[in-house]
Amino acid sequence: MEKAIYKPIVTGNLIDNQGCAIDLGKTIAAYIEGLPSRSRLALKVKDFVDKLLQSAGHLIVLRNPGVLLEEELKLDVARLLTDHARNNTLILEWKGYIDNNTLYFLTHHHGKKIDLSAIGFEYKQTYEV
Repeated sequence: MEKAIYKPIVTGNLIDNQGCAIDLGKTIAAYIEGLPSRSRLALKVKDFVDKLLQSAGHLIVLRNPGVLLEEELKLDVARLLTDHARNNTLILEWKGYIDNNTLYFLTHHHGKKIDLSAIGFEYKQTYEV
């Protein structure tokens, strides 16, 4: 396996050493940039994200998660979130909205979407600060 040097882009402070906030877009982009080859990119990124989330603690704020929906990465985002939400609290921070238990990135008509009904996520209303 190729070894790439990376440092997760952590924003904010650690939360009582129980978790952290990670800018997925910047972190994954830095990881990909450090790879010597793009062969088997989807598998490499999936393994990277799994290890990143496993080491992040029990409370994980995921910022800029839209990168997970990039077609080139071929990630099953619903499964990835479900797998890591079993034993951890995941908080997604994104510019999008939820309608009829479907999470939309970008816009309702032109964006990517994830059906939350099978995942078991709980929607909490949030407000801009």
